Formats: sequence, C-alpha cells, structure tokens
Amino acid sequence: SIVDLALKRLNDYKNFRNLNQLAANLQINFLLLLIDNKKYNTALNEIENLISFCIDKKLFRHLGVCYVRKGVLFDNLKKKDSSQWYKKGINLLEKTYNQDLIPELKNEIKHYTTS
Repeated sequence: SIVDLALKRLNDYKNFRNLNQLAANLQINFLLLLIDNKKYNTALNEIENLISFCIDKKLFRHLGVCYVRKGVLFDNLKKKDSSQWYKKGINLLEKTYNQDLIPELKNEIKHYTTS
C-alpha cells in the first residue's frame, strides 16, 4: 500500500525527532480509510501491528485512538467486547491527559457503527 511505501521512505530519516509519531499518524489515517471503505478485516490486521508499534514506542495518545478504533472494528465485524476496547481507549486518553480527543472519537463511534 501507499502507507507501506511512505513508511519505508520515513526510515531514511530515522534520526529525526517525532518520526515515530508521524509513522503512527500515517497508519492511523490509513486505518480510517479502511474503515470508511468497510475493509474491516484488513483494518483489524493493520491495527494489531499498530497497537504493538504504539506500545513499543510509548505513543499513548495514538494507542488510545487505536483501542477505540479496534472497538469500531469489533462492532462492524459483529465480535464481542467492542465496549471493552472503547473503555480501554478512553481511559488511556483520560489518564494521559488527552481528553481533547474523546469527543471526536465518540463522534467516530457513532458515525462508523450506525451505518
């Protein structure tokens, strides 16, 4: 995918600050495109890798978003425990002082699970 190509190119700049955040942002935006195009299984595979990346790089703001989007994917794939992922993401964002994202993510939940 184009995201994979962009991530490979970013590797050339691995000594720059905030590179991990940029890489996570690209992947998070790609996830939203997959969700928007109803490619839920592909998105679920991608999000598992991104969650590991965010944990490894201590990107907790991004991780909170991933958890909420994983809940959206679980809802759309009719899997159990979607609410667990919503709670986990929102709790993480609250504990890391990133409450500003919560209203936007709640709107995402409504938008992508009521269609």
